[in-house]
Amino acid sequence: MRQIGPPLPASQASTLADVLLAEGIKTHLGGTPNGMEVWVIDEDRLNRARELLATFLADPEASRHAEARNKAKQVRTEENKTEREYERLQHRIEKRMTRTARDQVTLFLVVVSVAVSLFSISLVNRQDSNLDAGAPEQVVRWLSFANPTAHIGKPEAQIPWMEPWRMVTPIFLHFGVMHLVFNMLMLISMGSRVERAIGPYRYAALVLALAIFSNLAQGLMVPHHNFGGMSGVVYGIFGFIWVQMSRAPSRGLAVDGLTSFIMMAWFFAGFSSQFNMGGAAVANHAHAGGLLMGLLIGAVWTD
Repeated sequence: MRQIGPPLPASQASTLADVLLAEGIKTHLGGTPNGMEVWVIDEDRLNRARELLATFLADPEASRHAEARNKAKQVRTEENKTEREYERLQHRIEKRMTRTARDQVTLFLVVVSVAVSLFSISLVNRQDSNLDAGAPEQVVRWLSFANPTAHIGKPEAQIPWMEPWRMVTPIFLHFGVMHLVFNMLMLISMGSRVERAIGPYRYAALVLALAIFSNLAQGLMVPHHNFGGMSGVVYGIFGFIWVQMSRAPSRGLAVDGLTSFIMMAWFFAGFSSQFNMGGAAVANHAHAGGLLMGLLIGAVWTD
C-alpha cells in the first residue's frame, strides 16, 4: 500500500477515491492534521493512480467526476452484495459443520453400521452361492450376540457374559440392504435430533443402554439365533422421543405422524411369519425390548 500525493481536504479525497475506484483501483483514506491521505492498496496500479491524481488535481471540481462517483457507488453496492452473500455462505457452512459436529455419535453409528453390514450382507450372499465366506464370516462371528463356537447348553452360548462386547455389537450387523437403509434413515432422522437435544455423551450412553437391553431381550427370548440390526436402538429412540414430547416439550423433540405410522406398521409387520428382511427373520424381541427401554428412559430422564 502506497500513498499518492499530498493530503487533501476530506471532500476532495473522497471524490478522488471514487475516481480511482471507478478505474478499479481500491484505496484507503487516512486522516491527518493536514487533511486526508489517499493510499493505493494495489501497488501495481500506482502509476495509473498517479496519472488520475494529476488529472484530478488539475480540476478537482470538474463535473465529469460525478459520473465516476456514480460508478464507484455501483461498485461498492456490488461489493457489499457479494460480501453479504459470502457471509451467508460462510454462515451456512459453519452451521452445517456445527451440526455435523453435534451429530458425531450418529455419524459414527451410521459409518460403522454401513461398513460392518457390507460383511454381513456379503456373508448371506456367499452362503447362498456356496462360496467360502472367509473374512465376512469371521467378522460376523466376532460381532454376533452368541459365540457360534460355544457348545449349546453352556451359558456363553446364550448370554456372552465373558465377551460383553457381544451385547452391543449386533446393532452393527444387517443381513439385507433394505433393513440397513431403513435403519440408517430412521437413525439419522430421529437419532440426530436426540443427540442435538441431550448432547453427544448422554446420547451415546442412551444408545449403549438401548443396544444392550434390546440385544439381551432378543438373545434370551430366541437363544442360539443369529440376529442383528440397529432396529432395537431405533425403536428405543422412537420411544424416548414419544415420551419426551409430553414430558419435556421445551427440549423440542418430536416425531411426526407419518414416522409414527411407519414405525408401528413395521413393528407389527415383524410378527408376521411372511415378513422378513433380506431373507433374515425380523428380531421382534429386540424391537419390543428397545421400545420398552426407550419409553422407560424417556419417562425418568431429567436434566
